[in-house]
Amino acid sequence: MLSFKKLQALIPLEPLWVADVAHPLFYAGRYDEALEWTRRALEMDPRFPLANTDLSLILRFAGKADDSVAANLKWREANGGEPKALAELREAFHQGGLRAYDAKRLEQALRQGAGPMVVAGAYANLGDVEHALDYLEKAYLARAPQLINLKTFPGWRPLRGSERYAELLKKLGLN
Repeated sequence: MLSFKKLQALIPLEPLWVADVAHPLFYAGRYDEALEWTRRALEMDPRFPLANTDLSLILRFAGKADDSVAANLKWREANGGEPKALAELREAFHQGGLRAYDAKRLEQALRQGAGPMVVAGAYANLGDVEHALDYLEKAYLARAPQLINLKTFPGWRPLRGSERYAELLKKLGLN
């Protein structure tokens, strides 16, 4: 079997290709392997947006809240995040952990007029199934392309027992 370094020497790999290896691993719950590939993509290009956002997500679902929040805030800061909003998120996490951080992210998303998928995800992170589904239905009406991952993305697990969720999957042809 070829090692990553040998493969990279034979074929000039792009960070996107390397980061894309992490996605099926992430969806399969193989977080350590997904982290390994995401970090490889970041070694190739530390500012690569997809790998940076993936890093925070993978760390979150791997149960590494501290690292996830740190990675998310670092990425936001490096990309012009509003200092006051970042300070609010940091403070929320330090005061109340991941739940308080998620609540603050939801508050900020609503205040900033974020798209329905972002708001739905924030509600799902808080376990608010009904509000998450309200926004997913708005995303459906807006034909949000991210809905393609509705059935498989780990962030939607809190919704999976809901009849409304099952109906939405059916409308999308994902049942």
